[in-house]
Amino acid sequence: MSLERFVKANLLVLPIVLVVGYFYLASLPVIVLPIGVAYVTASVLLTFAWIMSRLSLRLW
Repeated sequence: MSLERFVKANLLVLPIVLVVGYFYLASLPVIVLPIGVAYVTASVLLTFAWIMSRLSLRLW
C-alpha cells in the first residue's frame, strides 16, 4: 500500500478508532490501549509528514 492510500484510509479510520476507544475505554483490555495509542500516533505522524510533503511540493 502506498503512503497516499494509507493516509487516505486513515482519514476515515482514525476518527472511528478514536470515538470507539473513547466510548469503550473502561472495557478495553490492557494490551489494546498501548497498541491503539501507538497506531494512532504513528498514523498521525505519517499523515502530518505526507501533508507537509504535499504542501512543500505545491508551494515550490
